[in-house]
Amino acid sequence: RLLWYAAFLKPLKSRTTSGDDDAEAETRKKPRKAKRSVILRLLVDELKRPIRDADQVEKIMNAADGFTKLVSMGSDISALSVLLSGAKVMHDRENRSKIACSMNTKTVEPDTEDDPVWLHCMEFRKNCSEVLRRIGPLWRAAFILSLCEQLMDAGNDELEYTIEGDVIEQTQEEIVSGIMNKYDVFAAAMMQLGLIGIWTQHPLVNGGARHL
Repeated sequence: RLLWYAAFLKPLKSRTTSGDDDAEAETRKKPRKAKRSVILRLLVDELKRPIRDADQVEKIMNAADGFTKLVSMGSDISALSVLLSGAKVMHDRENRSKIACSMNTKTVEPDTEDDPVWLHCMEFRKNCSEVLRRIGPLWRAAFILSLCEQLMDAGNDELEYTIEGDVIEQTQEEIVSGIMNKYDVFAAAMMQLGLIGIWTQHPLVNGGARHL
């Protein structure tokens, strides 16, 4: 249900209900209700949905933008590197409060490892974790919304590019298939790096959980 609301209202995301809030000082003076986005106003005031639902819908939209940004900036290539290198981050089987890291079936010490491939994979992990921590268990809805937006943008377009002087054309079916493959690789890499469920975990220090 939340995903349906998010998909339907996504085009209105950047709009707000306030009419004259160009001055930042004036915006700060307005009561909280007056600062509501058009999404919150429609869901809460018009559709009579709980404020919690409205907040979650906006979180889904924001996280979808986060996933789209990661894919568009080349993180799909980083995700492929994760899969090809066999980089893995998982909880230690004997001690769930610790993590075990490996790459190409070899154990990795995350604090001292300087392999550029491993460091690249960990940069990808960090970027994804920032999105996942904000959205939590609703990440699937955000991920699907991001994918759907990319597929919609593909539309009926056909892509032409040149390789060594030869013009290569991609049909709509090939473009759609390419987008789907990107997101499949992206999701597989997040799972392999132990990111699913990271929003429930304590911060790690030297591979061990630090309880706040």
